[in-house]
Amino acid sequence: MRSLKVTNCEVSSKLTDYKTPIQSVTLYNETLREKKRQEKELREELRKKFTFENPAATKERVNAGVFRMVYEHQVKSLKPQSVIDIIHFFDSPRRNFC
Repeated sequence: MRSLKVTNCEVSSKLTDYKTPIQSVTLYNETLREKKRQEKELREELRKKFTFENPAATKERVNAGVFRMVYEHQVKSLKPQSVIDIIHFFDSPRRNFC
């Protein structure tokens, strides 16, 4: 049976990047709150536009329409180069950066 060889570099990099589950969830919640704050004006503008175009729409339908429009806006705002970079990142072999 072979033992695993772990270098000091790998151990130290894993220890410095470690976050407790509570820290991870807190960070995730903060990023979601900030994203919602940034999208608030856009959502209000799209809500007015959607209710003007669909005056008989229910509250649920308006919320769904605004959600879809915000998603489409986010997809349009993605830069093609960033998508290409993501694809190349996952296609490249993993390297040890220590």
